[in-house]
Amino acid sequence: MSKQFVLANGMPERGTLLASAPPQFQGQRRGMARYEGDVPSLEENEFVVLSPEVSGPGGMSVPAELGEVAELLFKEGDSVKEDAVIAVIETCKAAVEARTRAPGTVKEVLVEEGEEVWELQPLIVVVKDPS
Repeated sequence: MSKQFVLANGMPERGTLLASAPPQFQGQRRGMARYEGDVPSLEENEFVVLSPEVSGPGGMSVPAELGEVAELLFKEGDSVKEDAVIAVIETCKAAVEARTRAPGTVKEVLVEEGEEVWELQPLIVVVKDPS
């Protein structure tokens, strides 16, 4: 059974998973070739860094997989800064970076180097630094 998630476009942290989405965003999905697997349970102070969204409007011309994790730049327990590159994903056309949108500590790495990932797939769980 797959769980849906909502990308926080225009919300406090773009590219993060919302633990509980506002009603107007629940069930929204854009495009095709999106990750539809299980997502980790999150505490209130945690967020997930997702693989980049690379498709154009409507998800046109996107292969089933986004690409391959070419490089993971952080491991569990590492501190990350806002906008840090946490992974490099090789696609059929380019290398794209997955970035964190807030400082924190890596709690869990959900993928391995060499693994194929879907667009918007959870890559890393980060515990947000207290503000």
